[in-house]
Amino acid sequence: MKPTATTSSLQNSYFAFLLPNLIHSPIMKAVPKTLAITSKAIVVLDPKTMKPTYRVSLFNLQAISCSSLRDNIVVFHFNRETEHEASKKGDFIFQAPRVIELITKTKRVAQDIQRVSFTVNINNQTVFRVKNQDVQLHFKQAPQRLDAPLCKRAANKMEVIV
Repeated sequence: MKPTATTSSLQNSYFAFLLPNLIHSPIMKAVPKTLAITSKAIVVLDPKTMKPTYRVSLFNLQAISCSSLRDNIVVFHFNRETEHEASKKGDFIFQAPRVIELITKTKRVAQDIQRVSFTVNINNQTVFRVKNQDVQLHFKQAPQRLDAPLCKRAANKMEVIV
């Protein structure tokens, strides 16, 4: 069984490796990725080649949002004013089996190492950015238990049904 997270501390550097899915918001398809939270950046890597797909400074992280439901969805909101390489894509949406672990490790690195502060929102609705468009994200409880969250997107609205 593969470990889902590892951490190490080397000479004032911090690394946390998590294995979430990155949800490509235009088509709502989950793609396996490796997420590395370093002492300076959030790096999304291709799990096969370990080549960085996106690298965003921790200083650009504005907020993290998740719902109170068991949907395994977490949104990383980035500062819109900056010109980081991923700003053209918008905010990151991850599907992670351990949402609390992902938020905790990110918060710990940001606050303890870089003294960067961001908010954590636990709410059943939020707004995220896709390219230059804001999208309303709503989390809803299904009348019966589903095997996996169901994501629906139409124009600037998205629903995650759990």
